[in-house]
Amino acid sequence: MVLRNLLLFSSGFLPYSIEAALQKQFDAEIEKAKNLLQTKYQELTAENEAALQQRIKDLEADKVKKVKAAKSTHRQYERQLHE
Repeated sequence: MVLRNLLLFSSGFLPYSIEAALQKQFDAEIEKAKNLLQTKYQELTAENEAALQQRIKDLEADKVKKVKAAKSTHRQYERQLHE
């Protein structure tokens, strides 16, 4: 049996039990890699989303400041025109 398996293995044919074991091992490794990739993707997505949310807050705060400054400047010009 061992000699037969060795001959089959050397000729490129694996016995079913060895082939099945290898398939199972590789399937497990592939699944593990997929899970790791998914986890990393979710982490990066969460980080990017948080960064984008912060950028939106910063832009909205900047907008408020600039609108206030523009209103103030506009009022100053109107006062100067009426003086």
